[in-house]
Amino acid sequence: MMIQKLSIITTMLTIALTTNAQQITGKLFSSQNKALANKTISLLKAADSSIVKIELTNNSGGFTFNKIATNNYLIFIDDKGLEKKYFAPFTFTDDINKDLGTLTINILEKNQDVVVTARKPLIEVRADKMILNVENSINSVGSDALELLRKSPGV
Repeated sequence: MMIQKLSIITTMLTIALTTNAQQITGKLFSSQNKALANKTISLLKAADSSIVKIELTNNSGGFTFNKIATNNYLIFIDDKGLEKKYFAPFTFTDDINKDLGTLTINILEKNQDVVVTARKPLIEVRADKMILNVENSINSVGSDALELLRKSPGV
């Protein structure tokens, strides 16, 4: 009985220690030294830039990536109002937490031109009918109405 209790305590202690490890943390600040909240931070593999995890910064600009395996990584930031930026690659070993410190990024100017374009969806489903907007269909080029109806979903 005593061995079972000791085994359970050891297992719980191992799980508790493991969940605290394997973290990459840091803070995101603007070049004006202001914390940037709710900004997207991407953790990428350095070898091929494939996405490992994506997190949002908290109100103080902090971010944490949990349960990360040993590998070479880099941080990528691409969020509205910020410049796109890759930070220098780093090596992470899963036996030590990694603190990236403060990452600094420039805020883009707000007086940029914006062009808004709208397009109707290819298929609109309403309560009493289905609408096929053929101007958005690649099938509409060189086709007559009967061919378009044959290719339409649900017909």
